[in-house]
Amino acid sequence: MKRNWWKVLLVLSLCLNMGFVLAMFLPSIRHELHKPLPEQLGLKEPVRSQFENNFSTFRQEVAPLFKQLRAERLKMLHLLASPDPSPEAVQAQERTIQTVSARIQDATVRHFLNQKRLLTPEQQKQFFDHLGRWLGKDKHARRNPFKEKHS
Repeated sequence: MKRNWWKVLLVLSLCLNMGFVLAMFLPSIRHELHKPLPEQLGLKEPVRSQFENNFSTFRQEVAPLFKQLRAERLKMLHLLASPDPSPEAVQAQERTIQTVSARIQDATVRHFLNQKRLLTPEQQKQFFDHLGRWLGKDKHARRNPFKEKHS
């Protein structure tokens, strides 16, 4: 019975030591996983500066569009919450929202094509792989209140 306690203590000690070692290296591992995109792609000057400038310009272009989209969606919400919304007003608001969404989509496509022109074929593959991983993550997932609960 005594030997079993020693074995348990030895395993526990090894686990604790491994935990301390992992904790020491975790910040550098985390940094490696979350490097800025230009660094992940291995961009060098002057391409890196142009890539970053393109992104900054893109963000400045779409920021007011996203603000407008939020405002139009709020208008739709208020319209739908009104006592008797007219179908014509709802359709008009839908068209407004679709127009703003299309402008955001157009700006995004132009931005991706501008960035692609700066990259080598291998960097292009990494860029679009990164975007695919990013788009695949549902960072803002919320519980759907309309989804039925299944027991």
